[in-house]
Amino acid sequence: MSEIIKFVTDDYHCFLPLHYVIDIGNICNLQCPFCFTGVRSPGIKRKTMSLNNFKIIFDKIKPFARQIDLYSWGEPFLNKYFLDIVFLCSQKNIHTHIDSTLSSMDMDSDYCEKLVKSGLSSIFISLDGTTQDIYQKYRVGASLDRSLQNIRNLIAAKKKLGKTTPNLAIAFYVHKYNEHQIESAKRLADELNIKVWFKLLACSSDWQSSLHNTSSHYFDIPDWVTQYYPLPHHPQFDDIKFHQNVQNVISACRQPFNSMVINWDGSVTPCTTVTGDQYVIGNMLENELIDVWNNVNYQRSRKFLLNYGAPQNTGSVCQSQSCPLTKKSEFAIPISFLSK
Repeated sequence: MSEIIKFVTDDYHCFLPLHYVIDIGNICNLQCPFCFTGVRSPGIKRKTMSLNNFKIIFDKIKPFARQIDLYSWGEPFLNKYFLDIVFLCSQKNIHTHIDSTLSSMDMDSDYCEKLVKSGLSSIFISLDGTTQDIYQKYRVGASLDRSLQNIRNLIAAKKKLGKTTPNLAIAFYVHKYNEHQIESAKRLADELNIKVWFKLLACSSDWQSSLHNTSSHYFDIPDWVTQYYPLPHHPQFDDIKFHQNVQNVISACRQPFNSMVINWDGSVTPCTTVTGDQYVIGNMLENELIDVWNNVNYQRSRKFLLNYGAPQNTGSVCQSQSCPLTKKSEFAIPISFLSK
């Protein structure tokens, strides 16, 4: 009888990830009030990743990577090597994805054609308003006209070049100031002939819409999302068994098991919801992939996440540091994704 291969071993080792998040720069031209970068959180070094450092990291992950998200807490277009980075990935047939407001620069037809030719797979465009006054409520410093013109120029470039990618979709983060524009956002998406995905903005109670803390159908995940954002899946991943204290297994945090998050300086954090030196659990410029992915820090985080309940004294970042996704004093994990 062949041995059963477990996705998470008894000592909390995992298969090497297929999905990578590389923040090629944690800088942004906007000042969104619930974003670490937007509020310019003190004590965080801000810079863009050099092309040479990206190549060092890419050489280590490219045999395994099926999808790379080239953003996290920054605006990817502000990295001057963005198109070169995308091209390197697409040459290896790796799905590349970004979230962007498309408002950091004027993207003329020439630039849009270069972007299409780079091989970028998909863009979710953060566009949370159909009028400038509402859009800039959260996207402080953004221009709706610029974003819309850039979308139109990208669509025209795809048509001219006969390309289907990058797939474009609007990500509309709902809060109390823009919820009245949900229907007009649908009409705008229809006018542009692109998809729209409504998501709840992770925000303080004074910004929450009447739809927060409800099960509104608006926030059902559309069928097309998995086409635009496939998020590769290990066949053995389904054998993960969470502790009985994890009441909502569907929304349990899974990032330290199947995604590696790499910052502009090569440092690694356990997930996309945190940033800062206190969360660093390894460095991909200094070490090899296998040595980082299954190091003691990752093992401790996985142990904690699989065994919610009484204090475990794991010494893990996930237990000892503040995390937006977990309520460590309760036997529950409330949400699985943090909107930015």
